[in-house]
Amino acid sequence: MKKLLLLSALLIFACSSELYSQNALINIENEAYKEFRKNGGTNDQWIDYKSEIIQRYKAKYYSGNQGQSTKDALKSLNKYQKQMQMRRNGTNHQYNPNSPKYNPKYTKGTITFSNGQNASFKHGQVSNWMGKAIGYFNKGTFFDSYQSCIGFVRGNNIYNCNGNVIATVQNGYVYSQGYVLYTISGDRLTSSNNYNSVEISGIDMNSLAAYLLFFHR
Repeated sequence: MKKLLLLSALLIFACSSELYSQNALINIENEAYKEFRKNGGTNDQWIDYKSEIIQRYKAKYYSGNQGQSTKDALKSLNKYQKQMQMRRNGTNHQYNPNSPKYNPKYTKGTITFSNGQNASFKHGQVSNWMGKAIGYFNKGTFFDSYQSCIGFVRGNNIYNCNGNVIATVQNGYVYSQGYVLYTISGDRLTSSNNYNSVEISGIDMNSLAAYLLFFHR
């Protein structure tokens, strides 16, 4: 009889402990969710990263390990999501708030003028600030919308279709007929008189040629 009573007590204790543990986990999950939302997290982020968020919360408040706060974890999450968005957009992956690439709106090939208007050179097409296609890049040569040859790139030189060099890139400068046309700093081109500037996200020789052949006057 005593053994039966002892066994019953152990079963009740085990069930109570399991129920307590389940309730404790539910409480921790609710606490983690409330703090996460309080710090600016969204429901979508909670659904995608629930287990990681709960683990950080438990490490912060229940393990004696201060760990990473929920607020800091949310910052890391937002940073990661922005980097992933940039990767999907084909932009440079470097996380740099001072670059237009930080904003997913500015994908690789976006040409931003000093007046804030945007043109682009993407997927072999040159488009103006209204989104209208005004040129194409085919087999290494640029053509306008009437299929007339505009120019091409060879090494560090940009040529018109008469074979004349219209610009040369060397040591961070864009030269034209021996004069400095632009200074290159990151994605930014600044004119020699500092009067005009333009940014080309993910700038390379082809995107520079697209700008000079179609937009520089």
